[in-house]
Amino acid sequence: MEEYDEKLDGKFIKEFLNPYIKDVYKDLSLRSLAPNAVKEKKVDRVTFISYCNLPGIISERLLKIFDNNNDGMITEGSFLSNLTKIFVSDFDTRLRFTFNM
Repeated sequence: MEEYDEKLDGKFIKEFLNPYIKDVYKDLSLRSLAPNAVKEKKVDRVTFISYCNLPGIISERLLKIFDNNNDGMITEGSFLSNLTKIFVSDFDTRLRFTFNM
């Protein structure tokens, strides 16, 4: 397994990963049907779980990590930072993230 390289991975995150994740978030927020999600441009619970397509308990626990204020909605900042942790981080960070689920 490759180690996390801040310089190389930072460039990848800034130039490729963040724009991609923001596009995914925008698409998911447009699919969200909950009134608060539409008004505040957030991703609702149903849309997030449908997108993740994971078994029930795992989806719920992942939602709990992404939903910072327990309102059933995910903000762009939370979506971006958590997916970045999943895709580009050192082994210990990924391990802690998985354990927290």
